[in-house]
Amino acid sequence: MNDLIQVYPVTLDLVDSIISYCDISFAVRHEDLYMINRYVSLKSERSEDDIHKLWIMTVRAGKLVVVKYLHQISAPGYDTSVFDWAAASGHLDIVKWLHHTRNEGGSTFAIDMASISGHFEVVKWLVENNYKFTSYAIHRSSIYGRFDIAKYLENVRSKLFSQAMARFSRVNT
Repeated sequence: MNDLIQVYPVTLDLVDSIISYCDISFAVRHEDLYMINRYVSLKSERSEDDIHKLWIMTVRAGKLVVVKYLHQISAPGYDTSVFDWAAASGHLDIVKWLHHTRNEGGSTFAIDMASISGHFEVVKWLVENNYKFTSYAIHRSSIYGRFDIAKYLENVRSKLFSQAMARFSRVNT
């Protein structure tokens, strides 16, 4: 056994260079911040796109501890799609934390996908916090049998339309 170690010495550099997607996925699921830090800190080995994929993997897995850690170490690769995927995956705790901590916010994809996925509490929270949605959210949530969400969004859209018409009539009188 000692002969093998002498023949194939393993250094941290070698281990770092072979951290694979499966390894980092395991580290995220088990909140192994040491391994995640080693992965992120290898800037010469990792592109910003690799770190972006790590952000997405983390929010989709619902690992708020890892999300906070990535934010703390200023990991690159964050954009609105990270927020959107947190919403689409139904992780309201992460959505709320990102909303209060990051400035990027999310896109209409957040409500569109959360509604299709049936995450009613996430949809309600996003609407209450002035995130925008499209008719796609209403249409697709009804196709996927999420009638409670479709009805809620339709009511919100009707109320917003009524408010806009009232403002318009006040301006034009």
